[in-house]
Amino acid sequence: MEKGKIRADIEDLIARIKGSANFEIVSLGMEQMQLLKQETAIAEMHDRMIVCEALLHHAELITRDAKIGQAGIIKTVW
Repeated sequence: MEKGKIRADIEDLIARIKGSANFEIVSLGMEQMQLLKQETAIAEMHDRMIVCEALLHHAELITRDAKIGQAGIIKTVW
């Protein structure tokens, strides 16, 4: 949103996520950090952290990031 690539109301987005049974907000943890060294197909550290967290939760990742999708590490939606 800050880069102008998408338009959204952040307060509305937060409220909708909190009220949805389809989303779970989690903290980044030690298990996720330990996976970082294994998942080297994604160079950008923050993207890799997100992917590792999704792996630990056996979750699909909602992203349009082509590099994450092309890495083939996790199923992506969008």
